Amino acid sequence: MEEKKLETYYNRLTRINFDMEEVLADIESGELDLDTVMSVALSTHEPQSRYSAWIISHYLLRGHSIEYYESRAIDFLYTTHISHTGHIREMLRWFSIAKPQNEKNSGRLVDFCFKKLTDFTMPTGVKCHAIDILEYYSAKEPELLPEFITVLQDIDPYMTRGGSQKIKKLLVQLTKQEHVLQ
Repeated sequence: MEEKKLETYYNRLTRINFDMEEVLADIESGELDLDTVMSVALSTHEPQSRYSAWIISHYLLRGHSIEYYESRAIDFLYTTHISHTGHIREMLRWFSIAKPQNEKNSGRLVDFCFKKLTDFTMPTGVKCHAIDILEYYSAKEPELLPEFITVLQDIDPYMTRGGSQKIKKLLVQLTKQEHVLQ
């Protein structure tokens, strides 16, 4: 029975006329199990895993929570080689929308974000979500500010125009925060 649900879900993802609103409505009504969507999102089965991560992002934008899956998602990010950067971007988007509440998860996520910022193979979209997450945590944990500022200064010359503008604005704000704390 589980195999049949999974196969049906995979078929929905690959339809030419994929309908995000329909899929979200089915999750909200219970017709489509969130566990199924999340298990595919937390897999390396491309492109379905990336599409499922995208669905979860939209699910979060509707005000829902994935707190139950938080640890599993961060473990997946932290320990799995994800071949498509779009998959990483969507998963980081989850945590830009809904910040982890568990301190252990927060620390691992912060570490992961710092690694992605300093990885020159990562595209701007991944880095911008990592920046959003680190901005949130550096406000909560001011001891992160010096490292965050240094990393932003280091990567700024290599970012796209949009990414660089985001960094410049953020650096002004973070530098003011750092001076207030000193």
